Amino acid sequence: MGVKLYHYTTLANGLLILHDGKLRAKKATQGTGVYLTQVPPNWPTERILFNNYDDGKTRMEAEMAKGKADMVFVFDSDVIGATQNDTRDDRNEWMTHGDVDIYKCDNFYVR
Repeated sequence: MGVKLYHYTTLANGLLILHDGKLRAKKATQGTGVYLTQVPPNWPTERILFNNYDDGKTRMEAEMAKGKADMVFVFDSDVIGATQNDTRDDRNEWMTHGDVDIYKCDNFYVR
C-alpha cells in the first residue's frame, strides 16, 4: 500500500470528473499530469490552497473564492503510479504522468 493522496477541485469540476470517469492530466509547473497532495481534507482550506498554489497569498485567496478545494478525491499513490515532486517552500506535491481513471479512486466527497 502506498501513500494516501488527495486531489482537490471545485464541486462543478468534481461532478464533471465523475461523469467523465477520469481526472484529466493538465500542464503545470512540474509538467503534464494529475497533481495531488498528502495535505489532508481536515486541514484548513487556506492551508490546502497555499500548498496547491505557489504564487502567493493573492492567488490562494482568489482560488479560495472559486471553491477550488470544495471536493476531494482520495487515491493510493501506488495504485495510480504517482510520484512525489520536489518539495519546495514547504509544499507537498505529487503527480501522475497522464490521466487517472476514477475507478482507481478510494473515495470522494464534498468538504
